[in-house]
Amino acid sequence: MREETDKILVAAAAAGTPFGGAGVIRGGLTPDCAAALTAAPLGPHHQEEPVSYQQLLTPEEKLADAKKLLSLPRIVVICGSTRFMTEMNEADLRETKAGKIVVKPGCDMKSPHELWSDPVEAEALKVRLDDLHRAKIRLADEVLVVGDYIGDSTRAEIAYARSLGKPVRFTHPEVDPDA
Repeated sequence: MREETDKILVAAAAAGTPFGGAGVIRGGLTPDCAAALTAAPLGPHHQEEPVSYQQLLTPEEKLADAKKLLSLPRIVVICGSTRFMTEMNEADLRETKAGKIVVKPGCDMKSPHELWSDPVEAEALKVRLDDLHRAKIRLADEVLVVGDYIGDSTRAEIAYARSLGKPVRFTHPEVDPDA
């Protein structure tokens, strides 16, 4: 293998192709050839060519790029106490009319329902719904907090959204914990 690599290097040098650049072999270098190139002795006038590395994107950056490629409208997540479900529905209408995709809580566990009538199942459901709502916050471009009251859960959602760099708006700005 070393003899083949030497022949390739000699042929590339005769053709004036710089060592270490892609294209020494049509279609790029084989791993063996690349290893041989890096192990080859360098001449006294050798200069390293700058190497640019493609930056790896975070999942958040990949999501933002996908939204742009798909030409998606802005996504707003509605947060707040479920005691404000009527106000959340009104905010959903207004945000949708403004051309935004809206995500919001889908279950009002303060209202009786057979799906959360068992206390043990209700507690497990609450944990899953909290996780789901944090996923909605990650998906969204911005957060709209609805209502004139901020409880512990909503306060935690606001802190989470801000930690992700999401803009947070309020229907009642006076309840902003950071105001």
